[in-house]
Amino acid sequence: MKHLQTRALVLRSRPFGEKDRLLTLLSLEMGKISARAPGARNVKSKLSAGVEPFTCASFLLYRGKSLYTITQLQVEEPYVNIRGNIRDYALGLYLAELVEKTVEEGEACPEIFRLLASCWLLLNEQKGDRDLLARFFELNLLNLLGYCPHFEDCIFCGNTKGPFFWDKSAGGIFCKPCSTDRVSFPLSGGAIAFLRSFLSLSTGKIVNLRAPVGQKKELQAFLQHYFHYWTGTGSFKTLEFLQKINGSKGG
Repeated sequence: MKHLQTRALVLRSRPFGEKDRLLTLLSLEMGKISARAPGARNVKSKLSAGVEPFTCASFLLYRGKSLYTITQLQVEEPYVNIRGNIRDYALGLYLAELVEKTVEEGEACPEIFRLLASCWLLLNEQKGDRDLLARFFELNLLNLLGYCPHFEDCIFCGNTKGPFFWDKSAGGIFCKPCSTDRVSFPLSGGAIAFLRSFLSLSTGKIVNLRAPVGQKKELQAFLQHYFHYWTGTGSFKTLEFLQKINGSKGG
């Protein structure tokens, strides 16, 4: 089939040639794909309304030799409120970049599509703690990618009694006797409880979660170091942008 229709989220949009835009889409049916939006840099184009990040739309695509071309689109959810708040905008881009750098081209991943769409929706509705939303997304994305850390008990001996520690290469938490000869960091019982709840709660339920600043820093250090190490993604430009925005707002 040369033409196909798909529901997709716009992860990234950049200029392509003089008049077009090149989109990175997360399709519900096809996973991550690249598609050209001809003439979309012109505000009068019929495609211009659906080619920016934080857009969920139905796309009619033409399959070319190396690239899809968008022939029609119908915006379903523009998530317009995200663009009106600089911190939400930065966080939304960070979530999109996490997906773009970890999802393979052309592999269907409907669970990741739904995870990103639901987290963008919370941002759009301006609900919940933004730091906990980021950690919820990072851990659930790791889980869907098959890299979920083990934090039910000590990964080495099965001990269920803390205190527990971690390092990014261990694949999970471990007890004090097993921390010998390791460059390790403590992880509080409260932080471990949050990690467990992130995997058991739906996105809509996390809006009620609150945590002290110190615990949020624990979770951030654990998940971001773990994410970088196990996915091999390197640095994220949008994370640097987000950290700069958060720093300017006092954390």
